[in-house]
Amino acid sequence: MSAPALAALLLAAAGPAERAQPRLFALVVGLNSSRDPKVAPLRYADDDAARYFELFEALGAQPKLLAVLDADTQRRHPALAAVARPPSRAELDRAIHEIAQDARRAQQAGEQVEFFFAYAGHGNITADREGYVNLVDSVLLRRELFSAVLEPVPATYKHVIIDACNAYFLVAKRGAATEAQLQAVKAFLDREALDAHPEVGVLVSGTKEVETHEWAALESGVFSHEIRSALLGAADADGDGYVRYAEIAAFVAAANDGLSDPRARVDVFARPPALDLSRPVLDLRRGSPRYLEVPPQLKGRWRVEDARGARYADFNASGERSVFLKLVGESEYFAFFEDDREAKVRASKTGGIAQLALSSLKPKRSATRGAVEDDLRKGLFTIPYGAGFLRGFVSSNPSAGVVPPPSAPFAPFPEVGLERTEVAAPSMPLPRRLGWVSMGLAVAFGSTSAIAALQTRSGYDGFLTQLAEAGTYSPNQVRAIENWRLVTNLALVGAVGTAALGLLLLFLSDGTPQ
Repeated sequence: MSAPALAALLLAAAGPAERAQPRLFALVVGLNSSRDPKVAPLRYADDDAARYFELFEALGAQPKLLAVLDADTQRRHPALAAVARPPSRAELDRAIHEIAQDARRAQQAGEQVEFFFAYAGHGNITADREGYVNLVDSVLLRRELFSAVLEPVPATYKHVIIDACNAYFLVAKRGAATEAQLQAVKAFLDREALDAHPEVGVLVSGTKEVETHEWAALESGVFSHEIRSALLGAADADGDGYVRYAEIAAFVAAANDGLSDPRARVDVFARPPALDLSRPVLDLRRGSPRYLEVPPQLKGRWRVEDARGARYADFNASGERSVFLKLVGESEYFAFFEDDREAKVRASKTGGIAQLALSSLKPKRSATRGAVEDDLRKGLFTIPYGAGFLRGFVSSNPSAGVVPPPSAPFAPFPEVGLERTEVAAPSMPLPRRLGWVSMGLAVAFGSTSAIAALQTRSGYDGFLTQLAEAGTYSPNQVRAIENWRLVTNLALVGAVGTAALGLLLLFLSDGTPQ
């Protein structure tokens, strides 16, 4: 057999994970404001855009960012202010033109191309009932989403993620929607948009109140945070390293099943590309192989924050298998368990698995608190998510996509040979340690003051007795009384001072590590 024929045979026999990964391109748009003066601006659409950008950049997707980052977001993401461009129509067209040129060159070089479009901001509907999302100087209509954003980019698969107020913005009318209206919306979108674009998959936010919530505790849109948590690996219920549309839809459904207030619920309209209903949205093997492992014995509700104090991911592990959360960007994270324990995670720069264990956890020191907010705090991510929930969800929602059977030829995930490091219990922050040392010193000074006061009283009583009985006294005895009185006062001042310092340090160091 010739060498070329042998190479072709080996390539045909290789599993999907062993073939060349596609070239990724991404356009991220985030805008807090709306062109409708009656609509209050959002607070965290720019934060969502920044976090989507960082995720795609870590995956090698060469993203472009159209967003106006507020001061808080620029402080948290200082490097992004230099690359962000205004979310205007001209900049949108320019970005799409640049991406299309790069994608065309990649295809000419023999590479497969995939394209992501992510939007976070306000959406609404025109008088003619055509949905749109806001740009800083205009709007992007539903038809323009396909004609001006998706069609110009030559990609094998295209993935659309939209977190917009007035959900189902593409075709939905304003106001509450009945279940029949939601089904009509989905059918309309399938018929008039997605059927004509079989390479396009969509993840669109939606609630029956047609309102997507931001939550200050997340500093993010709830839907966007759930989608990113899913994409980072929390939705990978079958453990093959690929995050699919069906898994994301099931993950979001599980995350919201515990909510009792309908105003707080977020639904997802998920449709995979018709060309391949099991097409992954994300391959967790892309980028640096750094993961946080939550083993089955630590099943339950988890939240993870990065070193900047930004909410990184939330999930409720079912315990059916380990959850591998991909770590991108930061080198330090904090994992918080539902039973008020926490662990500090240091991610290897070269790659590896940081494995949580019972010994990794210690009591946490945080707190904060409304109606919808209370329901979000108590009900969000309370339903365990895993392979069992995924199977039930897919069987009742076949349009959300399919998941290949476990026998499909996938490479092991995570990669065999990655170094595993057990996460050590976090050490107490220096200000807190100094606070407890100061409190200890305060106790010591207080004890010293009390003992010195007793000695002063005892010496004074002896002095009075000798004076009454002998009519004389010793100058040394008087000097000793004065010395004990001085020690009493100095130790008391020391106790008050160190106690005040200790309380201040403990107060300043209390709460979630930043």
